[in-house]
Amino acid sequence: MEAPSPLRRVDAFQRAHTWAGFPLAVAKRYGEAGAGSLAATIAYYGFFSLFPLLMVFTSVVGIVLRDRPDLQDELVDSALSQFPVIGTEIEGNVGSIDGSGLALAVGIVLSLWAGLGGVRAAQAAMDTVWDVPRSDRRGTPASVAMALVMLAVLGAFILGGAMLAGAASAVSGAVGVVASLAASALLNVAMFAVAYRVLTVAQIRWRDVAPGAIVAGLGWTALLAAGGWIVADRVQSSSDVYGTFALVIGLLAWIYLGAQLTLYGAEVNVVRKHHLWPRSLGGDRTESDERALRRSAGQEVRREDEIVSVGFDNGADPGAEGTGPSAGTGTTERRSIAEIARSVIEGVTELFRQEVALAKIEATEAVAERAKAIGMLAVGAVLALFALGFLAAAGAAALDLVLPTWASLAIVAGVFIVLGAGLVLAGRASLRSAGGVEQTQETVKEDVRWAKQQIAK
Repeated sequence: MEAPSPLRRVDAFQRAHTWAGFPLAVAKRYGEAGAGSLAATIAYYGFFSLFPLLMVFTSVVGIVLRDRPDLQDELVDSALSQFPVIGTEIEGNVGSIDGSGLALAVGIVLSLWAGLGGVRAAQAAMDTVWDVPRSDRRGTPASVAMALVMLAVLGAFILGGAMLAGAASAVSGAVGVVASLAASALLNVAMFAVAYRVLTVAQIRWRDVAPGAIVAGLGWTALLAAGGWIVADRVQSSSDVYGTFALVIGLLAWIYLGAQLTLYGAEVNVVRKHHLWPRSLGGDRTESDERALRRSAGQEVRREDEIVSVGFDNGADPGAEGTGPSAGTGTTERRSIAEIARSVIEGVTELFRQEVALAKIEATEAVAERAKAIGMLAVGAVLALFALGFLAAAGAAALDLVLPTWASLAIVAGVFIVLGAGLVLAGRASLRSAGGVEQTQETVKEDVRWAKQQIAK
C-alpha cells in the first residue's frame, strides 16, 4: 500500500480539526476572491482620498470647535494616530480649507467628493467578498450616500478615540497603558463591526460580523502598538534610496496592510456564516469547496433575468464502453422508480425553497413601491396645503390696499402647486404600476411542468 504524501497527510489532518481547517479555509478563500488585488485597490484609492478627507475633517473641526483649539488638536491627533511615525509628517502638510462662506462650502464639497474613493472601493471589496451578485450591488447615488454615512461614522469613532485617549491619560503607569490599549481595542472592534455591517448590501446580521470584527479590531490594535517599529523600519530602509518619497512608500504600505487585515476579517465572517470549511488542499473536493465555488460563480449575475448555474463532474466517463450483455448495444439503463421519485422530490423541494425566497423578494419590492407612492401622495398633499395658505395670504394682501407683497406670495403658491401636482400624479402612476408576485406565479407553473417531465422520463 502506497504511503500518503505529506500534502495528503496535512489535508486529512486539517479536515479533521477545525482549529486547523478554519484558518486554512480563510486563507484559501482570500486567494480565490482576489482579496490581495482588492486590498491594493483600497490602498490606491485610500491614498488619494486621505488628504482631501483630512482637509475636510480639519475644516469642519475648525468651524464646529472654533472656540476650543485644544479640542481641535486632540481630534486631529486622534485621527493621525492611526498612522504611526508618518502621522506627524501628514499633519504638517494638511491644512484647513479657507475662504468665504461659499468658497468654503464649495471646497468642502469638492474635497469630500474626491475623498470618497477609498470608502467606495471598500464597498466594492466587501460586496465581492460576500459574493453579492453584480445586479444587486448599489448604484452610484446609493454608493455615494452610504460612503458619506460611513465617513460620518468614522468621524464619530475618531471623536470617541480622542475622548478615550484623554480619559486614559489621566491614569499614569502600567494601569493607564493597559486601560488605553483595552479601550482602543474595544473601539476598533466596534468600528470594524459597523464597517462590515454597513459597507455591503449582503443580508447579514451583527452576530455574523462579530468574529471578523474581533479579529480585525484586535489585529489593528496590535499593529498600532507595533506600528511605530514597522513604519519606521520601512521609512528608514527606503529613505536612503528614495529620500522624501520614503514617506509616501511608508504611507502606502501602512494603508495596504490595514486593507489586508480588514479583508481577512471579512473573510472570517464569510467562512463562518456559510460554513466554508474544511477545504481541499489538493485531494478530492469537499462540500465546502462546492459551496464556495457556487457562491463565487453566483456573483457574476449582472441582470435580474440572468441565471448562473454551476455543475461538477463526479469523475464518471459517459463515453466509456460498458461491459456485460448490454455493451455496444447503444441502450442505457433506465432509472428505477425509487430514483425517479427521490430526484423529483429533491428537485421540487429545492424549487419550493427558491419560490418562497422569490415571493418574499417580490412582496418586499411591492410593499416598498407602494410605501414610496403613498409618501409622495402625502408630501403632495402637504405642499398643496402650503399652496392654499399662500394663496389665501396673497388674496388678503391684494384686497388690503393692493400691497406689492401679494405678487411674491402668489408666485410661491404657484411653485407649491406645481410641485404638489407633480408628486400626486407621480404617486398615482406608481401605485398603478406597482406589481405583485406575478413572476413567482409564472415560475411555479414552470416548476410544475418540469416535475411532470421528470416523472415522464
